[in-house]
Amino acid sequence: MSGEYDRLRHLLVDAESSRLDALEEKLGETAAEFATVPDRLAEDIERNVHGGQRTRLGDALAEATAGSLELAVRRKPETVVNAVYPVIGPAIRRSIAEALSEMADGFDRSMRETFSLRALRWRFEAWRSGIPYAWVVLRQTTRYQVEHLFLIEPGSGLLLGHVTAKGLPELDADAVAGMFTAINQFVRDSVSVDGRDGGIGSAMVGGYHLAVSEGPQARLVAFVRGMPEQRFGVRLDEANEALHAHHGSELTANGQAGDPEHPLLEQAQLDALNPRHETPTVSRQGQRRIVYIVLAVLVIAALIYALLQLRWHARSSALHDHLAAEPGLVITGWDDGHRNRLVIDGLMDPQAEGVKTWMAAHAGDVGVTWHMRPYASLEPAIIRRRVAGRLGLNEANVEYTQSEGIVRLRGEVPFPRWYAATRPDALQLDSARLDSSGLGYPGKPKIDALIRRIESAAITFGSGTAQPDSGTEQTVAGLMHDIDTLVAEGQPRGIAFRFKASGFTDEAGSYEQNRSLRQQRSEWLASRALKALKSPSTITIDQSAIYILPGSSTRATSLAVEPFPAKP
Repeated sequence: MSGEYDRLRHLLVDAESSRLDALEEKLGETAAEFATVPDRLAEDIERNVHGGQRTRLGDALAEATAGSLELAVRRKPETVVNAVYPVIGPAIRRSIAEALSEMADGFDRSMRETFSLRALRWRFEAWRSGIPYAWVVLRQTTRYQVEHLFLIEPGSGLLLGHVTAKGLPELDADAVAGMFTAINQFVRDSVSVDGRDGGIGSAMVGGYHLAVSEGPQARLVAFVRGMPEQRFGVRLDEANEALHAHHGSELTANGQAGDPEHPLLEQAQLDALNPRHETPTVSRQGQRRIVYIVLAVLVIAALIYALLQLRWHARSSALHDHLAAEPGLVITGWDDGHRNRLVIDGLMDPQAEGVKTWMAAHAGDVGVTWHMRPYASLEPAIIRRRVAGRLGLNEANVEYTQSEGIVRLRGEVPFPRWYAATRPDALQLDSARLDSSGLGYPGKPKIDALIRRIESAAITFGSGTAQPDSGTEQTVAGLMHDIDTLVAEGQPRGIAFRFKASGFTDEAGSYEQNRSLRQQRSEWLASRALKALKSPSTITIDQSAIYILPGSSTRATSLAVEPFPAKP
């Protein structure tokens, strides 16, 4: 019975049992697969994040994460900020602290080297280029790093070599080279006039400073983090020149650019472009001592300059006081702003020109610019100088009293100057009267005495005759002797004499008779005096006057004498 029952059961449920077993087995496999889902999801995400392979899960998660984060920021910004603050806050503070520390360190070095040769060189660079000194210091003291170095063929844009700084992730070098070549060609086509120049020389790409060195066979491109120094472009050109000199024709796509055993670019070439920090040769104390020495030198130089300025202003004040006291000079402007340079404005009488000679003799090292207008001064010293100059005399021979208004000539001068100064028309003064009675010449007293004796001597004649009276021979002899002595006295002194013989008659006789008689008597005296004269002295006969003395019986003749310079 049981056998039949088992057989019947087998016939009824065998197929269902097989199906259930298959389902149970499949359910077990599915459960096992579900157990590996987290690992598989993690692997998929890692491939998407680190391997650079895009997957549907990664894209979906990225979109969902971005959308969720955006929604959370919009709806609950404070919750998001509080959630990320513990992570972002310290990172931001650390980044800012490092940047400020690096900048402070750079400025500290620049301040320690304020008076060093390097700082002076930076100041000269700022002056030459027109860049503010602070910018030059910031550029020189801020550290930078070359993170990527590319060697690219100019024509095709193919990558010939690439080096990345240690510790940084690799870039898609071929893509970067191609993109740079395309952009460079676009700039050249857009900006250049003839299509040969105008490529990218330097640019800012994100946080990088892009520097380019063009070569005939290859283009060297550096991605620099930070602000490079001024000579970085020159150093990059030198590195490119060294590559061309060393590799030559290998710098092509058909050369050894793709040979990993012989790369064209090496890590050492990138490191050589990074900042070269010099090892300090002096300690901080030594630097401080140098700064103190430089400061001391500057202080001493400032003191010397101040002393020189004080000395110059004292000297300038003394010169001003002396010139202000000079007669005939009125100072209206005095500029001594530049050491050993003077600009003087004012009025100057022509007789005061001697102040310029005085300045040249006593302040020859001072450059003087005179801005003077002429005027006539009435100061006593100037009037004396003016009279002396016009008469050819020395100032010592001229006296002037302003209260009296009289110019007196005093002293002894050579006869020609005396003669010129005592002429009636010698000098006309509007502000004073000329008195020359006190002026003399050598031998004047004796010559004046001889002239008085000659002019006072009279030769008498008988009535109606041209012959002297008897007993006048001694008078005539004395007169001739005086004439001879007078000429002898004047000859060595350059003095000649003009003699004028004049005859006199009484009232007896007619006018014609008296006139003829005076003429005869004058000629008689002139003929006798002529024997004692020497050239250039002269004697003339006075025929212009009528010598009739009313109520007198004088019958005589006499000589008038006038001295004059022997040489004109």
